[in-house]
Amino acid sequence: MEDLVYVENVNKTHEIHKGNDVYALDLVNFSIKKGELFCILGPSGCGKTTLLNIMAGFEKPTSGKVIINGKEVTKPNPNYITMFQEYCLFSWRTVLENVTFGLEIKGIPKLKRENIAKKYIKMVHLEGFENKYPSQLSGGMQRRVAIARTLAVNPDIIFMDEPFAGLDAFTKARMENELIDILAKEGKTIVLITHDIDTALALADRIMILSYRPGKIKKIINVDLERPREKTNAKRLPIEKEILSEFKL
Repeated sequence: MEDLVYVENVNKTHEIHKGNDVYALDLVNFSIKKGELFCILGPSGCGKTTLLNIMAGFEKPTSGKVIINGKEVTKPNPNYITMFQEYCLFSWRTVLENVTFGLEIKGIPKLKRENIAKKYIKMVHLEGFENKYPSQLSGGMQRRVAIARTLAVNPDIIFMDEPFAGLDAFTKARMENELIDILAKEGKTIVLITHDIDTALALADRIMILSYRPGKIKKIINVDLERPREKTNAKRLPIEKEILSEFKL
């Protein structure tokens, strides 16, 4: 697989008061391959979300740069979609209308955009809920609507910020399996940030571990295991130990 994303010498500082800077990221360098699920793992406050926002074009690095598809990232790009922790669904729109929203913005004709939306609604197992409103859905179902809406616009890259935060263990496991299925069918490049080791082990092709603030790369680990990766899979254990050893847990 060819490299699609390059993060080069990225530093980020936040000025908190009269010239007093807090370092969020310190000389971060890595690349991501096309079609890869790349997981950025680290403790709360280590700069994961800041790094994701820089890659997606919502924040600018203090120094360094991000290059995607040969072009430096200077602003958000409609080909690179970010799924935030909040679902950001429109309460006044049905499931179908939420999923068609991005296609509507692109000017896709109504019948075509509804057909596309129904494909992804089926993919996330929400058939029969097309005419329901977000308030009528569980948290896990709302998360699936958000995933369907993201996939419907056919982005090159999906940035995901703690996509399973706040879900119960059963729903989280189901959502992880659905994301694995989607990855297999769609072959999308996904950059996922999390502080959850189990999520990283279940999903990632590679796991990049960030240190406590300022965020530095401690290690990048290949996860060469077939999916699905059950917790009882003995082959997971050495990788889990390697991750834990980085934090001396």
